[in-house]
Amino acid sequence: MKDKHGDWDEDTFEEKDYAYVKDALTDWAIESDRGEALFLQKGVMQELKMGSSDYIDSKIRARGGNPDADFTEERQLARLIYDNTQTYLRSRGFGSDDTVRLWRGSSRQVAGKTISNPLEAWTTSKEKAKLYVSRKEGGVILKTTVSVRNIFALPQTGLGLPSVKEVVILGLSPHVINVVK
Repeated sequence: MKDKHGDWDEDTFEEKDYAYVKDALTDWAIESDRGEALFLQKGVMQELKMGSSDYIDSKIRARGGNPDADFTEERQLARLIYDNTQTYLRSRGFGSDDTVRLWRGSSRQVAGKTISNPLEAWTTSKEKAKLYVSRKEGGVILKTTVSVRNIFALPQTGLGLPSVKEVVILGLSPHVINVVK
């Protein structure tokens, strides 16, 4: 199956699972802290043994869910996306110890060593980050450098918008963020 989110192996999901995958990826594209995207973030935390996030847990509770449940489908999807991404990056010559510089437009100033949501959307383009700053008063451009092993997804591998050169990183891993504007 080939869709706008990347290449998927036909045998990866049973037919009934396609609707779930579509919902999770669509919710992520709209907003990462709503709907199935919340459950995907919880699945990522469980599968990649990232600890917990009070913010995500509170959002899941607010939807009537149990953040202590085993998010099996989400864990499977998380593993598939992460492994696919790492394989893709290796095929492009990146090693797991390599680092990449990323940018993000933000409405708040957050600088220093920080830990935030399980998944964070960044971009490879400072120009694209500026697009998000212009939508928000008092916004800033943030810059970080992350290890390739902390890249969860790219548009080619499961999540992310190609038009903004989005890179989805594992956000619970501490990384240094600098304000550049």
